[in-house]
Amino acid sequence: MYRFATILISLLLAVSSFAQSAERRWSVIGARGFIYAHTQDVENTRGAQPTGIQVDYAWRRTDSSFFKKLNGLPSQGISLHIFDYNNEVLGNTIGASYFIEPSIRFSKHTGIMMRAQIGFSYHNRPFHPARNPNNNSYSTHINSYLALGAYPYLQLNQHWQIFAGAQYRHISNAGLSMPNKGINWVTGELGIAYFPTGKKSTRELTKQYQSLPFEKGTELDVIVFGSVRSLDADSETRFGIWGLGLQKTFITKRTHAWTVGAEWIQDHALAHQISRDNQVKPAGRLGLLGGHQFVWGKLKFSQQLGLYAIRPSSEVPIWYHRWGLQYRIGKNNSVGVYLLAHRHVAQFPDIRWIQTIQRTSKQVSLRK
Repeated sequence: MYRFATILISLLLAVSSFAQSAERRWSVIGARGFIYAHTQDVENTRGAQPTGIQVDYAWRRTDSSFFKKLNGLPSQGISLHIFDYNNEVLGNTIGASYFIEPSIRFSKHTGIMMRAQIGFSYHNRPFHPARNPNNNSYSTHINSYLALGAYPYLQLNQHWQIFAGAQYRHISNAGLSMPNKGINWVTGELGIAYFPTGKKSTRELTKQYQSLPFEKGTELDVIVFGSVRSLDADSETRFGIWGLGLQKTFITKRTHAWTVGAEWIQDHALAHQISRDNQVKPAGRLGLLGGHQFVWGKLKFSQQLGLYAIRPSSEVPIWYHRWGLQYRIGKNNSVGVYLLAHRHVAQFPDIRWIQTIQRTSKQVSLRK
């Protein structure tokens, strides 16, 4: 674990040496919280109080080309964290993540930062049938890491800032290995930040950039995606998942869009289970989805709620939700990473190709 920490710290220092921007920030955060025992299978984690420290390096560009890419001037950064879960079953974790952080200014000295993070983490006490049989939360050393948070801040002077806030944090391997109930924990946090070149005001620049034109319209996408997952804790075999979708996107604001669509999911892990149980029923699922997207230039953050119109049995919940990031790599091509979940349990992540086959748009220059 210490070797892993050394690699992450080296990565953070390397990023900080290259990410030269109009505004740079170093932050140190102390955090303490509680674990949300979201299912009976993880009741043995209830009452645990994770305690940790987080170090962030953030940068913010303020040029017009950057505004056009992200439709705003958010900060971006790399975050390193280390937590002791204060629970013998769960052990300790260390991780790294990328974050994007838009902010709202209330006055010259106050405001709030809102953060979304995605990354990975290393855990030292995964499930093992002999050494740690009671860990139903995670079964692999490396897990995906997601977090959402908000930080009200007080700017003391040009170089120093103090802030407090809270984050919702989640880890899981997204169904690649079982058991995989995941860990959900909420932390209260206090932090201090240092701006080496001073904090820059972007209020006037943002007003100026808001008058730049943007494209409002619709997109029709064909989506192909794939993944793998295991069936249960006793299985080392990985089964393939593939899917095909059609989605209509309505871009209504500079940074907002709405989506409707349908998708077919062919789950070979489920097909194997049906065959093993000598059952005769389809292993595929037809989902109808609707949702919202934050549009940051070429980057989109998607949140969708789905309803299974076709499902193998009533044991599969009728509702599901999807979360994902996608990045446009050409005029009509995008790649993305999405996660499908039933209630509070992640089912599988997927890697997808999005092909835009029809687009209608018009340039709008009003401030939206």
